[in-house]
Amino acid sequence: MWLPEDIYKKMASAIATPSEQTNELTTVISVRSLRLKENAGNLTSENIAHHAPGIGKKNC
Repeated sequence: MWLPEDIYKKMASAIATPSEQTNELTTVISVRSLRLKENAGNLTSENIAHHAPGIGKKNC
């Protein structure tokens, strides 16, 4: 893989057992920080638009 070891491990963990601390959004932030360095800004997982199965469904 082209990602550094720590980010790759976070990505694998996010896929296998996502949690609030390690998930697809936190992984995207890590990759963004790696690629953009000081230009990455201060985005958080709450700032990322995304779609997930069942999102928007109402519990009846």
